[in-house]
Formats: sequence, C-alpha cells, structure tokens
Amino acid sequence: MGYAAFDGSVDYAQKAWLAPILAKLFPWLKLVFVFREKVGRSMSYKNMLAEKYDRGCHGDIAKCLSASMNAWGSYAGSTKAWFDAFPASQVHAIQFEELVEDPEGVLRRLKEFLGLDPELPRRDLSNTNRRASSSGWPIPRHDYEKLVAIAKEDQDGLLAVLGEYTDIDTEAWGRRWEALWQRNLATCEGTDAICTVASML
Repeated sequence: MGYAAFDGSVDYAQKAWLAPILAKLFPWLKLVFVFREKVGRSMSYKNMLAEKYDRGCHGDIAKCLSASMNAWGSYAGSTKAWFDAFPASQVHAIQFEELVEDPEGVLRRLKEFLGLDPELPRRDLSNTNRRASSSGWPIPRHDYEKLVAIAKEDQDGLLAVLGEYTDIDTEAWGRRWEALWQRNLATCEGTDAICTVASML
C-alpha cells in the first residue's frame, strides 16, 4: 500500500449500486468525475464506436443521440449515490469543457486533491487522445433543441447535486454548457434549418 494506484472507466460512475460496496471495502478511496456536456459526450461516444467498430449513428442522427443519452441515465442520479456513500472531501468533480479551456489549472487542482505535488511533473500537457477536428454534425434545429432540452434537464439536476455537496462554481459550469448550445444554434436559422453541431467550443 505504499504506491498510489489509479483506475478509470466511464462505466463505474453510472453504477450507483457500486458506490456503497466500494465505500465499505475501500473507505479511503478518492474519486474523480469528469462531466462533459451530454449531447457532445454522446456525439464523441458514437464517433468512437464508428471508428473502432463501425457502430456509429446511421440514419436518424438525432434519434440515435437521444437513445444514447437516455441509455446512460442521468448524471445527477448516479453522482448523488457516490456523494451519499463517500465523504464529499474524497470526491472531486471536473467539467470537461473547463479542462479543455484551462488544462493547467484543472490539473493543478486535481493534483492538490490527490495529495500530489502540484508543481510536478514540470512539462507541457499533451493530448494523446484527441480526434481530428470536424466541421460538425448536420442536425435539424428542432431536433437539436430536443437534445438540448434533455441535456439541460440533466444538467440542472447535476448542478443541484454539486451545489449541495461541493463548493464548485455551478453557475460557471452552466454558462459553459449554455455557450456551447447557443453557438451550435447560431449555425442555423429558422425552425426547419439544419444546424452544424460541434461537440466542443
């Protein structure tokens, strides 16, 4: 037990039943969650499936993304289970969009949370898992607005949980996600227009 061990999987977070089990077996665990705007997360996930397994979105893109968003459940429900099982001091939440915006600052706070020297290692951060940028997904405006409504409802629940258990600036989180939605909506005009939807600012 003299070394820090790290493990990560997007599957763990949604398994609310796992939280009390891990809390009982490993009460000293520190947990790190990275939350990404939900439409963008689903787009990225489907891109990954398409590239690796030819299982991306085919046909109705909006319907495909909606099904993916719903299949993963709510951020709020699963996150609350972890906060209920572990002391809030052992849970650290990161907003993906802030990580992209300020990687050095986010990493510094993460290292402080983990009890690591925030000054080490002294080297530039590199992104080894970045997909080549794309021009965006063509989605009818009314369909994108429905996806945003799903994401916004979940966002409101998540920010309520984070506001209850942490001192995170939840208003800043909300502004970043709102800015992404508004930027995508600005690419289309009129109710029947096609939007060019990007997953990141």
